[in-house]
Amino acid sequence: MKYGVFTKELSKKILSLLFIICFLILPISQISAASNPGKDTLCYGFIAPMFSHEDEIIENQINNRIRHMVNDLLREQIPVYWTSTNITTTVGELVCDVVYDNGMFFGKGSYVIPFTGDDTQDKKLIAIVYDYTQSSEIEENNVIIPVYELMESLVTKVYTLSDVKIAQIWNSFFSSGLKDYVVKAGKCGFLNFEFIEQKDVRKKLDDADYNVLIWGGSGQGTLFSKFIKTFIWDLRYKISSTIRDFVANGGGYVGSCYGASMASAGILPFPLVLIRRAYNPNLSSFVLFAISDTLHFNMFKILGVVEVNLTGIDHPITYGLDPVILNLHIGGPRFVYIGRNTEVIGRFQNCTTFIDGTRCFFLEGKPIWVSSNFGKGKIILFSSHPEMMDADDHTDYLDMDEGVSSGKTTISNSLFYTTSKGLSDAEISSSRNISFISEVFDKTSNLTKDLQETNSFFEDVKSEINQTLSTILDLTNKTNHMLDLIYQIAEKFNVNLSREYFYLNIHIASYTQYDLGLYNGYFNDAKETLSVLEYLYPLLKNDTGFMYEMENLKADLSCKINETKLILEKSQKLSDECNNAFTSYKEKDRRSKHYEKKLEQFVRDFYHQTEQGCIYVPQSFFNSLKFLRHYWYNYEASIVI
Repeated sequence: MKYGVFTKELSKKILSLLFIICFLILPISQISAASNPGKDTLCYGFIAPMFSHEDEIIENQINNRIRHMVNDLLREQIPVYWTSTNITTTVGELVCDVVYDNGMFFGKGSYVIPFTGDDTQDKKLIAIVYDYTQSSEIEENNVIIPVYELMESLVTKVYTLSDVKIAQIWNSFFSSGLKDYVVKAGKCGFLNFEFIEQKDVRKKLDDADYNVLIWGGSGQGTLFSKFIKTFIWDLRYKISSTIRDFVANGGGYVGSCYGASMASAGILPFPLVLIRRAYNPNLSSFVLFAISDTLHFNMFKILGVVEVNLTGIDHPITYGLDPVILNLHIGGPRFVYIGRNTEVIGRFQNCTTFIDGTRCFFLEGKPIWVSSNFGKGKIILFSSHPEMMDADDHTDYLDMDEGVSSGKTTISNSLFYTTSKGLSDAEISSSRNISFISEVFDKTSNLTKDLQETNSFFEDVKSEINQTLSTILDLTNKTNHMLDLIYQIAEKFNVNLSREYFYLNIHIASYTQYDLGLYNGYFNDAKETLSVLEYLYPLLKNDTGFMYEMENLKADLSCKINETKLILEKSQKLSDECNNAFTSYKEKDRRSKHYEKKLEQFVRDFYHQTEQGCIYVPQSFFNSLKFLRHYWYNYEASIVI
C-alpha cells in the first residue's frame, strides 16, 4: 500500500519534471531549428540598414564599410536597391546566426541586395557580403557590419543604384574643398574618381566614362575675379554647353558653394536674371550652366558653422541624417527663387549673425540645400560645404567634438541619388537555398592558407613610391619650417594673427600640410594593396587576362607616380624660395606691406603647385584597390563548384 502511494507520488514528480524539461528544451530546439533550417529554406538576398550609434566615430566607421560593400557589389554589376520607404520583413542575422525575426523594421535608406539567379554572380554576391560581415582575407580592417538574410519575397519602392563614376573639376583657382570630396568619397568606397582640368572638360566629360560631375568651392579671390576667369574659360573651352549636355543626357551634378552658384539659372540683381530662360535643356547658356531652376544672390561674407534644418525629409539626401545638422558656410549663394522643378531639402536655422558680427537674420528659413532636375539628369546644390564636415576630418579646424558626422553620409547620398536610375517598384522574388549560401561561405570563409606564396611583381613600383614618399617628407619638413618662420615674424612685429594677412599664410601652409599628409597616406595604402596583390599573383598567374591587366596596372601606376614626383620636385624648389624669402623678411627691422604681398604670392604658388599632385595620387591607391577586390572576389566565386 505504501509502495503504491510512493509509486503514484513518484510518477507525478517524474511527469512534472518531464514537463519542466520539455518547457525548457522546446525554445532551444526552436532556436536550433530556426538557426539551422533545412535545405529547402529559401533566402531572397540580403538587407543592410544604416547603422546608428551614440558614438559618431563608431557610426561613421560601420556606415563607411556598408557603403564600401555596396560599391564593391555595384562595380561587379550586382544589383543593389536603395529603399525609399520603411520595411518590416522576415530576416535572419548573419553575424550572430540567431532565430529568424518575423517582423524586423528597416528604415528608408536601407540597401537591399537581391539574388540574381545567375550562379556566378550569386556566388560572388555571397562572397562579398561575407567578407564584410565575417572576415576578409585581403585586408586588416575587419569592422563587422550588420547585414541580414532576407527570408521572404517583397515588393517595395526603391532607387536602383548604379556603379558611380565621378569626375571632379580641378583648376588652381578652384581649390576650396578639392580634396575633401575625394577623401569623403574614397572612405566610402567610391573608387571611380578622376580630376578633370577645366581645359579638358569638353574633351573628357562624357556619359560613357562618368555619370556624375562634382564642382566644389572656388578658393581664394573675389567673386568678380572668379566670374571673369570662368567667363574666359567658357569662352575658350565651351565648358557650359558641355556640362549642360552631360546632365541633360542623364549625368548627375553635385555642386557646393561656387559650384552651386554656377549651376543656377541666374544671378540677382537684374539683368543676369534673364539667363534663366536657358534653364530649358533645348536652349543654350553661357558662363552659368543654368541646370537648376533657381536664381541666387551671391553672399560676400562668411557665416561659419551654421545649422541646416532638413525640411525635405523624404528626399534621399536626408537618409541617415539628423533633422538638424551642422554645416560650414563660406560665402556660398543665397537661393532667392525656387522653380517648379526644384525641391528645397534644407533651410538656414538660427542664423542671426555673420562671422564678423554683422546681422544676417534675413537668411532665417531660406533655402541652403536644393535638388533639381535638368533633362534626364539630377542635380544637388549645397550653398554650404558638407564635404568639410565630418567627425573623422576637420574636427580640429572647426574646434568641435560633436555634431559633425554628416559629411560622408551627405556626400554618399548625393552620389548614389544623382547616379541612380530613379524611383520604381522592385520585386524581390529570386531565391537561393540556405544550403547554397552556407556552401559558398564554407569554401570562401578562410582562404588565408592559399595566400602563403608571394611574388615581387610590383617591386619597382613600390620603390618608386618610396622615392616619392621621401620627397613628400622633405616637403613636409620645409612646410613646417615655413610655418615656424611665419609665427616668428608675427611675434617679432607683434602681429595679430586673426586679423593680419599672416592668418591667410598660415591657413594656406596648413592646407599644404594636410595635402602632404593625404599623399603620404594614399601612397602607403597603395603599397600595402600591391603587396596583397603579389600574394594573389601565384593563384592567378595562369589567367592570361589577369596577367595582362597586372601589366597595365603596373605601367599606369609607374606613370602616375613619376608624374607626381616631378610635380612635387617643382614644389621643393618653390618651398626653398618661400623659406629664403621668409628668412630674409625675419631679419628686417620693420614691416613692409609690399614685401608681405610678395610672400603671400609665394605661399599661394607653393600651395597650388603642391595641390597639383592630388590629380594622380588618390588614383594610385584607388585603381590598385579596385583591381585587387575585383580579382579576389572573382577568385572566391570560382572555387565554389
